Amino acid sequence: MVVVLGDIGRSPRIQYHAASLAANPAGCVVDLVGYPGAPVLPAVRDLVARGRIRLHHVPVPAKLPAVGTRPSALGRVVYMVKAVLRVVRQMLGLAWLVLFELPKPDCILIQNPPAIPTLFLAQLVRWLRFSRLVIDWHNFGYTIMELNLGKRSSLVGVARWYERTFGRDAEGHLCVTSAMARELKENWGVSGEVAVLHDRAPQHFKRLSLDEAHEVRENFTPHQAFPHPSFLHTTTKFLGKLVFGTATVEYATASPTSTTSATTIATTLLTHKPAGDAAAAAAYRPRRPALVVSSTSWTEDEDFSLLLSAAVQYDARVEVEADVAAATADDGHRRLPELVIVITGKGPLRDRYVRQVSRLGLRHCRILTAWLENEDYPKLLGCADLGVSLHTSSSGLDLPMKVVDMMGCGLPACAVGYPCIDELVQHRQNGMVFSTAEELASQFVELFTDFDDAPPRLLNSLREGTRRFQGQRWQENWERSARRVILGGGGGVRVA
Repeated sequence: MVVVLGDIGRSPRIQYHAASLAANPAGCVVDLVGYPGAPVLPAVRDLVARGRIRLHHVPVPAKLPAVGTRPSALGRVVYMVKAVLRVVRQMLGLAWLVLFELPKPDCILIQNPPAIPTLFLAQLVRWLRFSRLVIDWHNFGYTIMELNLGKRSSLVGVARWYERTFGRDAEGHLCVTSAMARELKENWGVSGEVAVLHDRAPQHFKRLSLDEAHEVRENFTPHQAFPHPSFLHTTTKFLGKLVFGTATVEYATASPTSTTSATTIATTLLTHKPAGDAAAAAAYRPRRPALVVSSTSWTEDEDFSLLLSAAVQYDARVEVEADVAAATADDGHRRLPELVIVITGKGPLRDRYVRQVSRLGLRHCRILTAWLENEDYPKLLGCADLGVSLHTSSSGLDLPMKVVDMMGCGLPACAVGYPCIDELVQHRQNGMVFSTAEELASQFVELFTDFDDAPPRLLNSLREGTRRFQGQRWQENWERSARRVILGGGGGVRVA
């Protein structure tokens, strides 16, 4: 049973698992269970059409209210009552589906978290239907509860006991980091095989050439969280059809005796090329901005005030440079570019941060928020200059999937530091690690200085550092680390 108690379309790792199992020569038939919502990946859609994956949706439960770290007695009671009712509804709906509607699975693969009620129900199905159980550990659910309720909450204590009790016994455990695998082995005493399956991007995540970046024709209309009227031009579309359409630009020919001729130039945010000339190569346009991308689920374990504060500090630095240029009447050379920062994703704290952005008064940074379709997201990453990750991990034992996607596209990232981040981001080798907004702003300055003249040396070096990461993709990593754990070396199986 490939189960995630979350939106299947927004659960890439569980979709990768399902696709790898369904495409496996062993002949697996996969029943993929989860909430409806965002569209699934194209590879999953294809396997659904071929009958190798069957999608099964369970009702989406009502969201629990945030109660803060010091809730009142009434607040705690209301939260607990709603939490219990939510779990009961989830359990009844999921139990009916997996026990009475789906055929007996040879193997149950579940994502954790959420742990409640998934782990208990998985153990029940394992016992009643004699199936193998494999838990794909993304994080620990009780540590996420701590963000809302605090570490001393009795509810968190119950959740910790529950997760350890029902997550300990399984035929296999897949972990997103080596640090998490050590935690399960040394402190949880889990039974069954423990394997590390680091996230890797699939094959279609790649760095785009300039011509590919220029020719991207997917519509991308971001919500402009802070459209400063004097910055660039009016932005209505992004990337290929992007922003400015065509412009007539005068170029001097190479011959000293020839006259200046006008050429129609197709211009995007990043590139330009002569319009209508299929053989002409695209080039970066002069004085282009740097494109920075950050992806988020807008939750408590990501402090977006770090990025906003860094943008303010960088903006001030560029403003000083602009004042110097104005005072010296030398606007022909600038050392720092303006920034376009695109923040993708959906989540509960988005509106709060969008309101903060609207009050920043930035002149040289433009911050856009957007939700991208699965096909468009890697194209954005493949065009960008730098990624930013603000993920801090509630347990300190998981890694940001967004950085995996970025590196899969050859995009170095600046990431918040925490104990196991070096399993993914090696400082000044394939990315940068920071802990404060001041450090992030300084990294922007260091990476983008002399951005006009040539690709900055450090940024190029970090991009080269991502190539080693790109050398291994999801499928080969899955075959080496996960296939045996999930299938147990058997032949054709049904993974429900």
